Amino acid sequence: VQHYGALVDVQSYESVSSRETALCVAAVRGMPNVVKFLLTRGSNPQTVCAGRFRMTTSRKNLSRKNVTALEFARAMYEAELAADPKREQVGNNKHQVRQLWNCLKLLEPVTLKKAPQA
Repeated sequence: VQHYGALVDVQSYESVSSRETALCVAAVRGMPNVVKFLLTRGSNPQTVCAGRFRMTTSRKNLSRKNVTALEFARAMYEAELAADPKREQVGNNKHQVRQLWNCLKLLEPVTLKKAPQA
């Protein structure tokens, strides 16, 4: 991205029901370092996305339409916690949920700061 000057807010259109930005993918996948990098490069947290991602704590998918990266990541975080109500996550699953939490903490202040004024 940095070397070639790629646009950070370009949406992918993999299917009719999928339009995701790099920020959305990074947030929903629990990649806080990528989220932080994209935000410092000017990625807009208000850009609306849609798509489907597989959960790590179960074999289920989570789909959302017309949501921001923060809203999609929050939905994934809540779905991951609901899939394991006793918090018995171990290894990679526990790490993934923690990384989702880290992404939420990065996105919340930026999203609130850039929210449209009423």
